[in-house]
Amino acid sequence: MKPANQQHHLPVVAEQLFSEPPLLLQPWLLELLSSGYGKVFVLDGALQLTEKYDCSYQEMMTHLPLCSIPDPNKVLLIGGGDGGIQRKISRHASVSHIDICEIDTMLFNVYKEFFPSPMDTMTLV
Repeated sequence: MKPANQQHHLPVVAEQLFSEPPLLLQPWLLELLSSGYGKVFVLDGALQLTEKYDCSYQEMMTHLPLCSIPDPNKVLLIGGGDGGIQRKISRHASVSHIDICEIDTMLFNVYKEFFPSPMDTMTLV
């Protein structure tokens, strides 16, 4: 039996904006009702990105590692195809070069279409 003070958030899907048969990973892009999250991106059943609440995750994944290295210059970001962490990395004055390695270009394209603001400085090469 659950204690009475536990809260559970059960988001309701308003619309499925994107889904693709799995090649490497199973992506879903959903618009949720009755939540403050906005669009959410789910990959293999795990929440990856939300439209309105991504900043704290990106801050932690970026600033903790970079602040532990004196004057980081070149950064290799593995994953991070949504562009948010890349944007946070670029705020460090000592960083002059960022390489991003993403497993699937489909992720990059979905992020660019549905979450354009973090992607504004990224190009696929």
